[in-house]
Amino acid sequence: MLFVLSRVPAVIGFLAAQRAEGVPASLVAAQQRWDGWWYLYLAEFGYPSDLNLPDRPNYGPWGFFPTWPMIIRVVSRVLHVDHAVAGLIVASVFGVALALVLRRFAARFVGDRTALVVVALFLFFPGAVVLSLPYTEAAFLFFAVAALDALVRERWVIASLAVFGACCIRSTGVAVLAAVVVQLVIVGRRWWMSEPRRAVPWLAALPLAAGAVGFALSFGYAYVRTGRPLIWLEAQRQWNQTLDFGVELVSRFGGAIVGTEPDRINYLVMLASLVLFVVLVALGIRFWRVLPWPVIAYAVVLLGSVFLYSNVGPRPRMLLAIVPLFVLVGLAVTAWRPRIVVPIVLVVFAALSGFYAFTIMYTPFHVTA
Repeated sequence: MLFVLSRVPAVIGFLAAQRAEGVPASLVAAQQRWDGWWYLYLAEFGYPSDLNLPDRPNYGPWGFFPTWPMIIRVVSRVLHVDHAVAGLIVASVFGVALALVLRRFAARFVGDRTALVVVALFLFFPGAVVLSLPYTEAAFLFFAVAALDALVRERWVIASLAVFGACCIRSTGVAVLAAVVVQLVIVGRRWWMSEPRRAVPWLAALPLAAGAVGFALSFGYAYVRTGRPLIWLEAQRQWNQTLDFGVELVSRFGGAIVGTEPDRINYLVMLASLVLFVVLVALGIRFWRVLPWPVIAYAVVLLGSVFLYSNVGPRPRMLLAIVPLFVLVGLAVTAWRPRIVVPIVLVVFAALSGFYAFTIMYTPFHVTA
C-alpha cells in the first residue's frame, strides 16, 4: 500500500508534463523517456554487433548491462504485452520487493517502527520516481539491499545470489562488492583471532565469486556479440563518464549559477538535489555508528561514483542508491516529535517528487533522469 501511495506524486508529475507539452497523457508513453528508451529498445531489438546504433552515432547501447533488457523482453513475451508495459510491471514488482527487503534490513539497526519510516522516506524521495520507469534502480537496489542484509547476517548463500543479481544488473555492483570485501576481512580477522582456531570459513568468499561471475557474464555477452569484452568501457567514454574527480561537475554548477551553462535547468535541478543531499547528511551523520562497516563501504563507493565521475553528478536517482543514508535520516526524523516531523518531511518529499517527475518528463527543460 505504501509503495502504491508513493507512486502518486510521480504519476501526477509525469502526466502534468505531458499535458503541458500538449501531448496525450499516457503513463506507458512516459516509459520511453531518457534511459527508458534505451532499455525498451534493447529489450525489443537486442544489442548491435558494434558500438553504436546506425542512427545514433554519438551514444552507444553498450553502456547498459544486458540483464535488465532481457528481463523486460521475457516478461513481455510471457505476458503478451508491449515492452513498455512489461518494463513498468517489472519495475513495480521489484519496487515492492525492494520496499519489503529494505524494511527488514533497516529494522536490524533501528527497530521495526523506525524501519517503516525509513521505507517511507526512501519511497517518497524524489529519486524514487524512477521506480515507476523501466530503469534498473528497482532491481539493482532490491539485490543490493538483500545482499547487504544477508552479508551482515552472514547468510552466505543468500548473499551470493543477491550479489550475483546486483552485479548482473549494473556496474554499480562494485559498491556491493566493496561491502563483500569488507565483510570478508571482518570474518577472516575473527577467524584468525579465534582460540582455538576453527575451520576456515570458506563460504564467506562465495559472494565475492558470485559477483565476479555476474560481471563476467555481462562482459562475456559483449564478447560474443562484438568480439570486444570491454566494449562497456568504450561506451562509458562515449557517454562522457570518466574519472575526473568532480572537475566538470563543479564547472557545470558554476556555469548554471552565472547563466553560461547551455544545459542550465538540468544542472540547477541537480544543484538543488545536492543541497537536499547535504541537508539529509547533516541530519543523519551523527547516527553513523549504527551501520556496520560493510554497509558504510557500500555507501562510500557509491558516493565516489556520484561525485567523482563526469556526467553523473548528484541526480536524485543516483542519490537514491545510497540506501544507508535513509536509515540514518529515519533515525534523525524520529528522534524528536516524530508525529509532527515525519509527516512534514514526507509531504515535502512528495512535493519534490512531483516536481522532479515533471522536470524529467517535460522535454523543453531537458532535465536528465
